[in-house]
Amino acid sequence: MSPHKEVRDTISLIIKYYDTEAHTLRYCGFKRFSRFITVNKALDELKEVIGLSVTDPIDIYDCWRRVPEQVDVNSTLESLCLRTGDILVLQRAGTEPRFDALSNSVDEWKYPFPAQGPHRVSPLTAPAIAMPDLNLQLYDYATQRKYTDIIICNPDATVAVYAHKPVLGTLSFFQRVFDHPGAIDTLPRDQFGHIVFPAPEGSTQIAMYAFLHFLYTRSWSDLIQGSTSQLLEIIRLSEYFEYTDLFNRAVHHFELAYFDIDVAMDGLEVSSRSKTMKSAAMERIKALCLAYLVRHWGEVAKTARFKGMVDKHGDLYDAIVDAVAVALKT
Repeated sequence: MSPHKEVRDTISLIIKYYDTEAHTLRYCGFKRFSRFITVNKALDELKEVIGLSVTDPIDIYDCWRRVPEQVDVNSTLESLCLRTGDILVLQRAGTEPRFDALSNSVDEWKYPFPAQGPHRVSPLTAPAIAMPDLNLQLYDYATQRKYTDIIICNPDATVAVYAHKPVLGTLSFFQRVFDHPGAIDTLPRDQFGHIVFPAPEGSTQIAMYAFLHFLYTRSWSDLIQGSTSQLLEIIRLSEYFEYTDLFNRAVHHFELAYFDIDVAMDGLEVSSRSKTMKSAAMERIKALCLAYLVRHWGEVAKTARFKGMVDKHGDLYDAIVDAVAVALKT
């Protein structure tokens, strides 16, 4: 038989198996048959393709029409009008639901009907990817001392925060050290190998964490939603670590902030905390707060906070009284 005649006299069919329990239609292979044989003669081969034994009874459906129909196993493939590329679906005999009953079901889109039939496609949705906020995650790592390189602390270690070198490297204060050959090797280290940098005089633990949080997140809204005293601490720290943009913005915001006696006392307390380090900005804030307290001296003198300064903050008490005395003389 010539190869051309063999091609003309055979057809290749797609074989699929319908599992009624799992409600799945599984592709099982591609099989070539003579177009002149009856379906009965191909049963054993078809069962082998779908993984059933030769004794298992099966029903066969053709899907080249709009509605799948059960095949008469005594018919030839030619008489069934099957052509290469058509689909035969096999199902265990006696199981429900029958495959030919699915043509009008809501699950119709799952099954291989011809292209001219209606299609209801449910687009696939890619699984969601967990995308944590990287800045906040790094800040959490810093508070847990995970993967950190630097510690900023005062001499008695009552104030100490840990940080990652690349984050601190965004500030020129640290860049000068990191970029200088061999400078890091000369710095002390703690028992965990962190490079030690000094914290500014008079710093508090809360203020250092607030400053560090801003370095990681760069969230200005978090700063202005905090207390005025925290904002003043940020001004001190940003000036010390030469974070110019943050310093200018924080000072501007403080000068425009709503003033009351507590705000003025907070500003005076923070600006007077540094004994050895003096700055023009802190002196300006100190003068601003003292001027407010002098103007409202009648109310200030009656507050419990001012009266409590005699024992707890004698230097601030003296500063306010001296400012009032100077104002009365002029």
